[in-house]
Amino acid sequence: MLAIARESAQDNNAFTVVAGQDNARLEPEPPSARGACGLYETTPLGSSNHIRLLIIDPSSNTQAIHCSISVADLSTWPYYCALSYTWGPPTYQAEQRGMSDKRCCSITCNGETVLVAENLFHFLQQASAKSHFGPWWIDAICINQEDVSERSREILKMSDIYATADNVVVWLGKEDEYTKPALQLLTALGEPDLDTLRRLDPMSPSNETKARTVAVLKRAIDESDWTALALLYKRTWFSRVWILQECRLARATTYRCGDYIVNKNHLVRVGIYIKFSRWASQRGFFNKIHSAGIFQDNAADYVVMVLYLIYHREFLFGSRLSTAIINGGMCTSTDPRDKIYALLSFFDGSPEERRSYSLMSPDYSKTVPQVYAEATEYILRNSPSLLALSLVGDKVYKRVPDLPSWVPDYSLTWVSNAGFQKNNIYSASRDSAPQWRILNRGKILALTASRIDTISHLGESKYEITHGARGEQLLHIITGMKDRYVNGQNKLEALWRTLIEDSDYEIGSRCNKDGCPAPTSLAVAFKAFLLYHAALWVLKARKIETPGDRSPPSDAILAVLEDMSRDDTTKLVPSTEEIHQLLTRPERKGTSMNDIFYKRTEAYRSYWDAFCRVPEGRFFRTQGGLMGMGPQSLQVDDSIWLVPGAKVLFVLREKRGTPRFELMGDCYVHGRMHGEALEDAMPNMTTVELE
Repeated sequence: MLAIARESAQDNNAFTVVAGQDNARLEPEPPSARGACGLYETTPLGSSNHIRLLIIDPSSNTQAIHCSISVADLSTWPYYCALSYTWGPPTYQAEQRGMSDKRCCSITCNGETVLVAENLFHFLQQASAKSHFGPWWIDAICINQEDVSERSREILKMSDIYATADNVVVWLGKEDEYTKPALQLLTALGEPDLDTLRRLDPMSPSNETKARTVAVLKRAIDESDWTALALLYKRTWFSRVWILQECRLARATTYRCGDYIVNKNHLVRVGIYIKFSRWASQRGFFNKIHSAGIFQDNAADYVVMVLYLIYHREFLFGSRLSTAIINGGMCTSTDPRDKIYALLSFFDGSPEERRSYSLMSPDYSKTVPQVYAEATEYILRNSPSLLALSLVGDKVYKRVPDLPSWVPDYSLTWVSNAGFQKNNIYSASRDSAPQWRILNRGKILALTASRIDTISHLGESKYEITHGARGEQLLHIITGMKDRYVNGQNKLEALWRTLIEDSDYEIGSRCNKDGCPAPTSLAVAFKAFLLYHAALWVLKARKIETPGDRSPPSDAILAVLEDMSRDDTTKLVPSTEEIHQLLTRPERKGTSMNDIFYKRTEAYRSYWDAFCRVPEGRFFRTQGGLMGMGPQSLQVDDSIWLVPGAKVLFVLREKRGTPRFELMGDCYVHGRMHGEALEDAMPNMTTVELE
């Protein structure tokens, strides 16, 4: 069996699990007369270089943590370790057991009672048991969290604190029953070179493949091992926005999970490889993460992207800070303002430039909309193609109240945000220069734009189609259109290209112009896609029909498809006969939904993959006969605008009773994404105000 690093009780530079620590007292003690407030009054930070450092007092009783803090001067390069951890539960399982970020565990510091959260208390017990007394810098104790002014000032020092520390210790939380098998598998996958690993399929059921895997990895791997490894990557530390600066700036980093040291290089390499490898995507390794519960379904993506951001340091969207804010959207924070403030160490401008942005001075007295508006202004000024406006997601998902429509809700988590992917493959305004300004103290964005069309018809959204909607609105829209689209394509070719936004690129690769336009081979795949969904629509319609219906819904669907097929020179519309053939199973009476999905072909899956690559959006048609995909919350009479300097088109909605508009999001309009509308739009430019 592969050895993994588990530290012994004799290692004075390490940590160990202490028997009985689960019995630690979790109920808060009444604070002493002066309490934590008195602690910080006696250790004031008198200079901008001053920080507090903590030393754990030696004790054989790890149930009662005693420590002391003192003030140190960063400019003298004092010796200390900085802790990177999560305030809340380290795992979903711990949360289910009732652990939270509530400060409910008592420690004594400089004779005063201080309350800390349970995960930090476990770390302090670990450190005390191993005689690893410090000095430590730990934000929950070394910063007066009740003093808003101090918190704001200390944020500015965070990059220096982590960059100056002799070591940054990453505390993933206490070990559990999954930790040992997870680290054994991590070691097994992390040691072979990538070329060897690429030739393996560790999840294959084939005996021959299994034997080859065992020969290389020195062990057999079963389902429980994969589950354990998925849950290791699932630990909540990986989702914290603060880790982007804490580990990126560190001179040295040690990852710890309870009593184990986690190999950082294995963690990064295996995470990235599993995410992007063929066998992982095909066999659904990260579905185990999805089913674990605590994060959204894109957990795997942001775990890997976080690790990539920390250790590869590639900046794709203009300035470093712009890139960090955009990619940092995949992370979480307790205070929504920290989705911005935690990333300010990525700023790479001059001191004069820093002073020109109010964003660079963290101020927790500002509202969340104020902070997010300042961040958006920064991205607009320091990234290409008005990229920030493409980050504005559908308004139905926004959580922060009173947020201007042109300001993204950075409190949400996203990874493969379609907005900034589109900016790599389209060029709606070509090389025209943007013109914009911020008005009314950050509440209004005024920009030059030109209205190119108005939405007249709405079809089903992708969400509705993938969750069983029958697609009748979309089919009726297409039936009512001319056979030839405005760019000369057959309307059915225009349709299949519109539904996938005329792009096809590999998952895990950087989206670029190589995948646009989509290859013509996807036309055959679209026919398979339409055939199977038409069969599903008919089947669902039959389930709600009653005997004696004069116009059964299933007949209505078939009639629409038959009407579409009459003049279909592309032969993409399935015939009634093909649909009935798919619905018929000679070996048994009746057909279920699963029966239909069992018959899916490889062609169907290739179009389905392209269709789901941009997972959201609603089909629409415009008054001018254009078709496109836009936000789910589209309404008839919303308008399509071309904005100089932007790579994509945008949907605006007039605000009743005002001359202003709301930004609903960006959109794809077939035949108008590569500058085709620019010549007609330029004479009609006007200034619009977004509120």
